[in-house]
Amino acid sequence: VPPNQGDWESLSLGPCDDFYPIENKTCMYIGNMGNNQADSCVDTNCKNGSKLVYIYKLEEPNITEAINNTNLNVTTLIINYNGTNFPTNRANSESLFVVRGVLLNYTRRVSKNIKLLVT
Repeated sequence: VPPNQGDWESLSLGPCDDFYPIENKTCMYIGNMGNNQADSCVDTNCKNGSKLVYIYKLEEPNITEAINNTNLNVTTLIINYNGTNFPTNRANSESLFVVRGVLLNYTRRVSKNIKLLVT
């Protein structure tokens, strides 16, 4: 996704592997998760904003090696709020954290109260 498309909200570092890192590699998690139109969503029948938001995961590059047009392998993680325990089917995400391989996605609703969704 070109950087001028979407609503880029957050960048976080965390282990590339789940819970117990095997190779001790660090990944970058880049959140294209903003969804300002979803601020008005208050239930699971909302039609405002995007249905899906995205997190891009890539191994943290070695800057000295990445200068010469290095191609990076990127995994796209898709967040679909339908089927979660979240009170709305769409949300405006504000921040992303990675703790022991678990993605913590902070969102807000109309009341501007911060909510947490473990993805």
